[in-house]
Amino acid sequence: MNDTLSNGEPAFVTVAEDQAEVFVESEGLFRFSKGYQSGEKVLVEVSSAPENYACFVDNPLVTFVNENVSDLLLSCQRDAFSVSGTVFGLEGDLELSIGEETITVTEDGEFEFATLFQVGDKYSISLSGKEDSDGTSVTSVENFECRARFSEDLITGQVSSPRIVCRDYSEQPELFSLSGTASGFAGSLTLLNTDNI
Repeated sequence: MNDTLSNGEPAFVTVAEDQAEVFVESEGLFRFSKGYQSGEKVLVEVSSAPENYACFVDNPLVTFVNENVSDLLLSCQRDAFSVSGTVFGLEGDLELSIGEETITVTEDGEFEFATLFQVGDKYSISLSGKEDSDGTSVTSVENFECRARFSEDLITGQVSSPRIVCRDYSEQPELFSLSGTASGFAGSLTLLNTDNI
């Protein structure tokens, strides 16, 4: 009995019927070593699957009628998903939370939470700070202000869109105002500021 594994991201699926078992490690054909007689009926089931994957056999009840059977289809799909994202402009330690999990990010680059979600679950990343008026999660790290973007949505698959953008306000120069007092005339006039000269 020759059969096919599709959508086979995971390895190590064990497929069994009553008296035989086959260990499937990758996409493509697999074969039970046992032979079957015409008229014999077998039920093929997934006896073990990789963690965070759901595997199933299409049309698992097989009846042999004077020929080999090679049209079983074993399919696997991921059923638990993680949330990751990218931090930009950070210098210092930044705490990010999702549910009950908190991680610390110390530099620019990618981050990923260990918490796994099912399709349809809602995720929301928060920073160790407050929410801005538009609902954006905001926090300050030393001289940095960090904001979370694309930080909440429904799970439809692996998530990698969240962005944490930090801005360093210590590099902003101090600005001074320019003013004066007008006297001795009636009407109006215009003063021109020529910026730096």
